[in-house]
Amino acid sequence: LAVKLGGSFGSSFSLPSFYDLYWKGDFQTTSNPELRPEGSVNTLSHLLFSYLDNSLKFEYEYSRVTDLIYWYRSITGWKPGNIANARVINYGFTFNSRLYRDISVGFSYVQTDAVNKSRREDGTPSDFYGKKLIYTPENSYTAELKHVYKHLFWSVKHSYTGRQWSTLDQLIPPLPSYKLTDVEIGFSSVPLSTFLKKSELAVSLLIRNIFDEE
Repeated sequence: LAVKLGGSFGSSFSLPSFYDLYWKGDFQTTSNPELRPEGSVNTLSHLLFSYLDNSLKFEYEYSRVTDLIYWYRSITGWKPGNIANARVINYGFTFNSRLYRDISVGFSYVQTDAVNKSRREDGTPSDFYGKKLIYTPENSYTAELKHVYKHLFWSVKHSYTGRQWSTLDQLIPPLPSYKLTDVEIGFSSVPLSTFLKKSELAVSLLIRNIFDEE
């Protein structure tokens, strides 16, 4: 049994794209030349337990984002904007195991608490202070079963995405949660050339949302 504890701390930034800034607009989208660059400070910690072909990993992530770039629905269509200050917390776990020879399973779960923390210049809370960030699922999980037999493989992946808010004021109900099931089948082969001995060629057929759920 191996136990590992780790983490990281850092900052990052993201510049608006030319599309975000200068798209002249159509009946669906318009640009925003006043967009500001997005910056963030992130802290990540994890605890990993592993034994043979089994592993269990717990993760916690805390992010503070300034001038968060997001897309929202305006009267004229979709438009990008900035949220002055936001706080995002993600925590969850990932489990992977090899059941029998070439059959493996995996499961991951994430809980998200993403909140608008913007304040006015005088320090008082903004109109949307404490509201959830839009189009950010409250939770999600993914389960996958995969089997590899020689050069053939197939997998079934089932995912769940929790509800999401679509307006900053959240005066209307959130978008409902949904589930998807994807199936993939294919084969892989190792090239005969010794020059490419560490590479492989894979071809597969992927069918998304096989149960046609809305």
